[in-house]
Amino acid sequence: MKIVVPRTLSPLNALNFSKFLSTQHHEREFVYDFSQMQHCPAFGMLIVSNAIRKNIESFPQSQHIPINYDSTQGCQLASEFGFFQACGWDIGRLPSQKAYGETYIPIKKISVKDLQNRYLSSTIVLGEMIDWHSLELASTLTQDDSSEATKTIQYCLREIIRNSFEHGRTDEVWICGQFWKARNTAQIGIIDSGCGIYRSLRQNRHYNPRNDADANKLALQPGVTRTYGIKQYDDFWSNSGYGLFMASSICCIGGSFWLCSGNDATLVNSDGQRNYSIACNGTAVCMDIHTDRIDDIEKLLPEIATKGNSEARRHGSERILTASKVSTIASLVKSSKKPTE
Repeated sequence: MKIVVPRTLSPLNALNFSKFLSTQHHEREFVYDFSQMQHCPAFGMLIVSNAIRKNIESFPQSQHIPINYDSTQGCQLASEFGFFQACGWDIGRLPSQKAYGETYIPIKKISVKDLQNRYLSSTIVLGEMIDWHSLELASTLTQDDSSEATKTIQYCLREIIRNSFEHGRTDEVWICGQFWKARNTAQIGIIDSGCGIYRSLRQNRHYNPRNDADANKLALQPGVTRTYGIKQYDDFWSNSGYGLFMASSICCIGGSFWLCSGNDATLVNSDGQRNYSIACNGTAVCMDIHTDRIDDIEKLLPEIATKGNSEARRHGSERILTASKVSTIASLVKSSKKPTE
């Protein structure tokens, strides 16, 4: 069977390709044709490589043959990012846990064990290790360890990685990212193979999402967390249910945020929220961040949190029972202070 990889790995194209591969049945051989693959942003490469890797794992007795994997500039870029290695083939770069590029993060796996080994301490809580590593990743993208762009990306990375480890029942995530300094934009993709958002929220009796789309919409609301109403340890890093809300709100200031889990992908931007049918085991997030729109992240975060607190109190139990009546993140962002043009 011949499978043609899309020319442009936009989020929706990549997610549709992943859904297509998830429907396949056993074949004697799968031939993956990369002759058209040209435009390869970070999230698209992460999703497509994950889909191919899962297809190879699903049909280990089949032959999985890549062809035309050096025929375009897009393929050459993907090779530098470790795309083909992530698929499962010995082609191109093999990024180590410590490997980086200039203003980009190649496709690689981050595990709890890796973090523990990296920071050589059994006494530091996981949240702090994630925070340190997020700063390292953000500094790699921006080539600056103290700019507002770095702080913004660090915050978003930290919240999404923490969400995967704390609520997804997984101890590893895959990540890929790139920063375009001339455009002041970054795209970061993170994917895990955990339990997914629907199953995570269903563990809490306070929530009753009807399906994946409902669960994703609930997860984007302020104060929604699997541990809502459950006693937690007195830990600075304990999750308050604002991580996805805060990160997505930041992305919506000029950019966009994709939350993908189960059979739903929710796109959030300044125009509102849209849903697409997909097939995603676990959870995937795409963050498009416009760093030039954020001049003081430490001032912006309390402003977003205050709006979120107000929203959570206004809807109370109604908010945690259904997502149908709550305001969208886009509406909250629109009411925020306008960015300097």
